[in-house]
Amino acid sequence: MILLRNKGVLPLAAPRRIALVGPQADEPTAVLGCYSFPLHVGVHHPGVPAGIELPTLREALVRQFPGAEIVTVSGTDVSGTDVSGTDVSGIDTAVRVAREADVVIAALGDRTGLFGRGTSGEGCDVESLALPGVQQVLLDRLLDTGTPLVATLLAGRPYALGRAAREADAIVQCFFPGAEGTAAVARVLSGAVDPSGRLPVGVPPGPAPSPRPISRPGWGGARMSRPWTRARRSPSGTACRTRPSHGATWS
Repeated sequence: MILLRNKGVLPLAAPRRIALVGPQADEPTAVLGCYSFPLHVGVHHPGVPAGIELPTLREALVRQFPGAEIVTVSGTDVSGTDVSGTDVSGIDTAVRVAREADVVIAALGDRTGLFGRGTSGEGCDVESLALPGVQQVLLDRLLDTGTPLVATLLAGRPYALGRAAREADAIVQCFFPGAEGTAAVARVLSGAVDPSGRLPVGVPPGPAPSPRPISRPGWGGARMSRPWTRARRSPSGTACRTRPSHGATWS
């Protein structure tokens, strides 16, 4: 777990009502990479059980916050290869739920797959680092509510988060953490454990792709002492908000 930003909202202090919003909120395979057995082989045999427990983020949060009411709304979807979906019909409900909560956990990201069967993974290159589908629209609407918001990213690549890079109260980058990943996310959000991860890549501020690999240390980047603030310019003219090896903690 990599804590990219925290304005004091984390760890969560016994919230009474949590709005868990986003397409990764209740998706068991949100923690798996493209070469995991359920997604590499299991997708061709839909009737065969995965053979492992894959607790969703909702289930993990219910266990971690037994005294909280957790209201879960997907808001939008990133299933399969639908990276250009424009269905925003669920966003109004997500906004209403967010307004009634003490804190919003935005569960965002992508669907991994092989050679065009996902929004990330081998053979699933993209021309934009924007969140798939209309997730950015959902995220912006959630920010507009004014409810403290924690952006939690279960994804195969770093994504530009638009205004959330400046306005979100916390940002946790999880990539694909595996079968125990949602429990780890929940424990970080509650403060049961300190986040200790460090970025293996840089995180861009805008959706335009970079001409350099995002793992290259010299690609743009803010000073390590000032993440998500001032940044130098990359050769493409865009600034990278966080450089490889960045990661915050409670102390």
